[in-house]
Formats: sequence, structure tokens, C-alpha cells
Amino acid sequence: MGDAVLQSTAERLTQHARDDDTVSRFGGDEFLYLLTEIDSYQDAALVAQKIADEIQRPFALGVGELIIKPSIGVAIFPRDGTTVGALVKSADTAMYKAKQGKLVYAFAS
Repeated sequence: MGDAVLQSTAERLTQHARDDDTVSRFGGDEFLYLLTEIDSYQDAALVAQKIADEIQRPFALGVGELIIKPSIGVAIFPRDGTTVGALVKSADTAMYKAKQGKLVYAFAS
């Protein structure tokens, strides 16, 4: 069932990605969602909330439904990093802040 949820999550994320966005599985149950052309933290927050809303819709499984609560870390170039590695690390740190605070998403800075 875990694999089915991961596949469904990937489908939901890619269905709503814009042409210039990139969605990839980072490992385990983590995904990267790279957005281009984000003008403000408010825009990033709106996208994070839309992603969360999509992921929180029930997953239909053979034995019933499963609802999961995502934790989303947001990092923005260049404030939170100027390289891919630095941005991923900042987003990962923000994701753990979200988990600890029982938030849906958190910003790196």
C-alpha cells in the first residue's frame, strides 16, 4: 500500500505542476517541487497550501481510504541558497520545522 500512496502522490503533484516546474521523488516519502517564476513569499505560501490541500485529499485504497498530512519546507532563491544543494538543505530544514510545529508548511528563513 505504501508504494501505491507514493505513486498516487506523485501523480497528484505532477498533475498540478506548471510546464516550467519540476517534480521529483527525493527519497523515501519525500518529494521535491521546484517552482520557477515565484515573485513573493505569499505566492510560495499559496502554492504550498494548494499542494497540501491536494495531498490531504483521501487516497482510495483497496481496504478503505487513507488521509495523510504533508509537511512542506519552502526555500527561496537566492535568500535561502544560491546552489541546488543549499536550497535543498534549506527546504529540508524548513520541512523539519513544519513537522516539529505541526504545521503544513514552513519557510527556511
